[in-house]
Amino acid sequence: MGQASETIDAQYIASLLANDWGFWYTATTNLKGLRKMASAMLALNETEKNDITSKIDRLQEAIEKEPKTTAWKMRSVIGTKKRWYNPVETAETVGEFGIWRL
Repeated sequence: MGQASETIDAQYIASLLANDWGFWYTATTNLKGLRKMASAMLALNETEKNDITSKIDRLQEAIEKEPKTTAWKMRSVIGTKKRWYNPVETAETVGEFGIWRL
């Protein structure tokens, strides 16, 4: 890989996400939320906000440009109509207090 330890390997991430629609959906949804949150953070100055959002934009661009597998494309047709994640909260992990009971 040859990159500095503090560098995100956008191509590697893009290739992982191009194989798994659920992972892609979760990651890209979180990146969109992170971008929105970073833009609104009062603790960051404009230079810091621009740095963070530009890095998120570059990562999203690499993800979108990466060719997707046939399995990814087929799963994307179903989209969020079918669960793509494993629930974290269960009766075993939170007893009767989980939000899954609501």
